[in-house]
Amino acid sequence: MALDENIRHTLIIILVIFVITAIIPLLLIGGYFVFFKTSEQKEAELLARDGVTGTARVVSFEKTGVMIDYHPRLRFQFDIQPDAGGPSIHVEKALLVSTMEAPRLQVGMTRKVRYLPSNPETFHFED
Repeated sequence: MALDENIRHTLIIILVIFVITAIIPLLLIGGYFVFFKTSEQKEAELLARDGVTGTARVVSFEKTGVMIDYHPRLRFQFDIQPDAGGPSIHVEKALLVSTMEAPRLQVGMTRKVRYLPSNPETFHFED
């Protein structure tokens, strides 16, 4: 009987340790993604609500020395011409550029963008 009682207590302790070290962290991480939005989601919602459209022209770009999954992070200089008119806005932004995207971001090329008038560095390409 004493041996069975010791085995039962040992199994209970192992189960408690498993719950504390495995299940609770998974629930916390899952809860984070359910209740808190990622910064990309927040930015997309903000741009959809408050953003205005314009045309961005690539003025220049330079390497930052950072590579992620064989994609370089480049620092771009853009001039954004608002579709509503007015003076162009000069913006500097670092972007991770895929090999498929690189031909569309050469000096002199233009792209449609949606940006925040209060913070023009916050923009995404519309095309």
